[in-house]
Amino acid sequence: MKSVNLIVILFTIIGMNLSAQDHLPGPIVEEAHKTSYQQDGKYLTKRELAEILRSNSASEKEYNKSAKLSKSGGTGTARGIIFLVEGMTATRFSLKAHLDGNDSKASRIMTNSDIALISGLSLLTIGITFGGISVHHLKKSINSYNGTQKQSKIENGIFFFGITGEGVGVGLRF
Repeated sequence: MKSVNLIVILFTIIGMNLSAQDHLPGPIVEEAHKTSYQQDGKYLTKRELAEILRSNSASEKEYNKSAKLSKSGGTGTARGIIFLVEGMTATRFSLKAHLDGNDSKASRIMTNSDIALISGLSLLTIGITFGGISVHHLKKSINSYNGTQKQSKIENGIFFFGITGEGVGVGLRF
């Protein structure tokens, strides 16, 4: 009779411990490669990463900054490349006009190509810079999320009585 009561008590305690573990905060987002992130070994899409980071107010603020800078950087980089291509094309036409002996037309085209090249390089530089700043804010957002997850795991420590590695006893899991 005593052994049956002891077994029932042990199963009750084990069941309570297992159900308490289900209420732990979500897993931490980790960088898998330079441009991809994973959670619990599963690679995350950009949309999933955004949903996870927006679940925390501190990380959401940094993530929104990162998203705005990333969009601006991508736009600036694309426009810079377009201007560079236009400038190189104009330079080609300028050289062709110069070789044909039409120096006045060549100088006009060269001035326009210089403006396009300088604008393209400027936009490309600004776009790449914004992209780098965007990555910095994304990492700050992930670190903020991870910090709150670790902190909440410590706050939600589990005190249990049950089977431990050494036998039956008391344990603290956090």
